[in-house]
Amino acid sequence: MVTMATTKSQASPAQKKLEKAIRTVKLISTTSLVVGIIAIVLAAYPLVSSLLAPVPINFGSTLVGINSPLTPAQLAVINNASNASFERAGEMYLNNSLPNVGGSSTMKTNALVVNGKVSVIYLGAISCVYCGENRWAMALALSRFGQFNSLYTGYSALGDADVPTIYWTPALYNASSGVTFGSNYTSSYINFLPIEGQSPITGRFQPPTITEIQSSAQGLNNPAYMQAINKIISLNTYQGTPYMVWGNSLVGGADAVAGFEPQGSGIALTYMTHAQVYSQLSKPNDSFSWTQYGGADLYIAMVCASLKNTAPICSLPAIQGIERVSGY
Repeated sequence: MVTMATTKSQASPAQKKLEKAIRTVKLISTTSLVVGIIAIVLAAYPLVSSLLAPVPINFGSTLVGINSPLTPAQLAVINNASNASFERAGEMYLNNSLPNVGGSSTMKTNALVVNGKVSVIYLGAISCVYCGENRWAMALALSRFGQFNSLYTGYSALGDADVPTIYWTPALYNASSGVTFGSNYTSSYINFLPIEGQSPITGRFQPPTITEIQSSAQGLNNPAYMQAINKIISLNTYQGTPYMVWGNSLVGGADAVAGFEPQGSGIALTYMTHAQVYSQLSKPNDSFSWTQYGGADLYIAMVCASLKNTAPICSLPAIQGIERVSGY
């Protein structure tokens, strides 16, 4: 007996119904498999991407180059910054496009005048992350009224974001406590009087107390710093670092906080090298560099108002605009 295969034309309605059901099952099975694979890939993606992504290096934790003097090329990034960068950043600030510039408490005061020059008083701490960020803007601003003969590679404390920064003088980063004074800065327009709290850089943020500052200054025998400390005491507003007096303006905080990423996921500067910072400041084209120049513009405007606009930088339209808007 020979059994002949049944062709489609010869298939019964029941057979056709069975074949359709089989095709449907195959389709559902294939779709389910694809959906399942996609689901597995999506679920595994964060783990896989984290494994494949480069691991961020916490540059500060190795204390790379700490206290090393800046090279002439690095120093030139600060001293020889282009006025065009200050003007551009000032315009951006006036157009409200630099959200991380300003915001600190500012009030009027009488400028400390020493040897016929208006003074900039700075009280900070090497362990302080806001000081670490803000020193870049400070250095840029101060460079418009004089120049730094030396600056030094630094970091904030490993326990306080560990950002790359600069020091005015070599830090006592292993000292249990202490205060340093001074910088290698010269200007025919202003005095720069920095006071910096010292603490173990491998620890956490430790701001200096007024008592520590007074005690450390007693043996300094420097009238300008004694006047600066007395000025801080008389203002009676010190609550933490950075704390600054830019001529006639008391500033109780940082004005150039560019390290916090917009998503709030951490501090971008933590994973930057000093070389990357110098590169960005020399050719500003990102939020970090424009924020630093914008913060510098605020300090420049404060000093210009105190100097009655006698320094060349004070003639920039953006600086004059910031003076008017801010009422310095």
